[in-house]
Amino acid sequence: MPSLRVQIIRFVDEEPQPGIVESQFSDAEGASHLVIDKVPMFTTAHLWSDTHYPQPGFIECRLLERMHSESQNLARISVEPYHVEWTNEALEFVVFESDLCEMTPFVYGGFYDVPRCLTLRYRGRHFLLLSGFDDDLDEYETDYFVYQFPEPTDDSRPVCSPDFLSSTPMNSIGRIPIDQIAFDPSKRQKLDARILDPFIGGI
Repeated sequence: MPSLRVQIIRFVDEEPQPGIVESQFSDAEGASHLVIDKVPMFTTAHLWSDTHYPQPGFIECRLLERMHSESQNLARISVEPYHVEWTNEALEFVVFESDLCEMTPFVYGGFYDVPRCLTLRYRGRHFLLLSGFDDDLDEYETDYFVYQFPEPTDDSRPVCSPDFLSSTPMNSIGRIPIDQIAFDPSKRQKLDARILDPFIGGI
């Protein structure tokens, strides 16, 4: 199920927790649309009234139709029933296909707000994303450290177990801010793996 990229433009209210924000996106004709919902419906970041806006976000949607165009491919989408607090009554939109992101399955081990260690296969490569606990700051790191590793030969070891991490050869290739990643609503099944594209060219 795809997600649509949006910009979170303002904080609306502290209640209900963990807060309400308003996001904005443009359709293929350039018209702006606004949607209000809880923070986790748009992002894994911890947003509040004193956060600097805009912030990147995503909303879950349903792809109804792909439409080819000479300039940019288009997509007709529906946001029903995922979001109900709209500043207009439309629930279907035609957007640029490039504004959609397809979700890639992952396997994780350890969860606090988001998966803290996960692996996935994307474009024929295996990646590990790791966000460890910083003892000095007494909190988890806000970035994923990104590693590439070869095709696993032993599927019996749990993902991100000490044995898996210590015995699997890995190549460190960079880091990604966690709040720039689009997860599925549960944050436990899929993510938008296109965030890894900049690393693939250099591997």
